[in-house]
Amino acid sequence: MPHLVEMVKKYSDQDFALIGIETTNRAEMSREYVESIGADVWPHLMDDQDVAGERFGVQGVPMNIFVDHQGRIMFKTVGYRPGDEQAFEEMVDALIARMKTSS
Repeated sequence: MPHLVEMVKKYSDQDFALIGIETTNRAEMSREYVESIGADVWPHLMDDQDVAGERFGVQGVPMNIFVDHQGRIMFKTVGYRPGDEQAFEEMVDALIARMKTSS
């Protein structure tokens, strides 16, 4: 998740938001981890009833869902491998560009 911290900082002046959803029912452990890596710069929600998992078809964790301003899912990724940061940034850039051209 440290790459997400950097991405949030990079796009802080753009029309971009990130939300974390914890699905393990370990709220305290999750909160401590989020704080320890500096990821408390975006909101984290507790989903102890698997609402997000069902709604978005979560197939594993971490799962990244890129949503446009109209709530449409534009990209989904499951898991994380070193080097994925570039692909994530390209997806965010594409969503921001799309938003600017559709305004």
